Amino acid sequence: MQNKSRKKVKAVLKKKRRLIFGVLLLMNSYLFLSFFFGGMGFFKAVKMQKNHAAVQEDIRSLKKENDQLSQRIDGLKNDPFYIERLARNRLGLVKEGELVYEFFPEDKS
Repeated sequence: MQNKSRKKVKAVLKKKRRLIFGVLLLMNSYLFLSFFFGGMGFFKAVKMQKNHAAVQEDIRSLKKENDQLSQRIDGLKNDPFYIERLARNRLGLVKEGELVYEFFPEDKS
């Protein structure tokens, strides 16, 4: 009689262990999958780091361009020599009394 009850107890304990093992296995599987593939998983974090680096590079580039444009604006507002140089180069203007020499390439045909 005691032998049968011991077997029943062992069988019940074995079932409980299997159930606990199964639940733990499911929980671990869920945690593992959510770590890598979840909304804020590992792969998403790596992708976000790459995106962050690209955005930082864009910011550096835009700051550099902004500084250059600020210098141009300052030159246009305050530097008469800068304005003169632009007028000469872009518009072909000359001062009164200056001679303009134009050189044209020779045609070899």
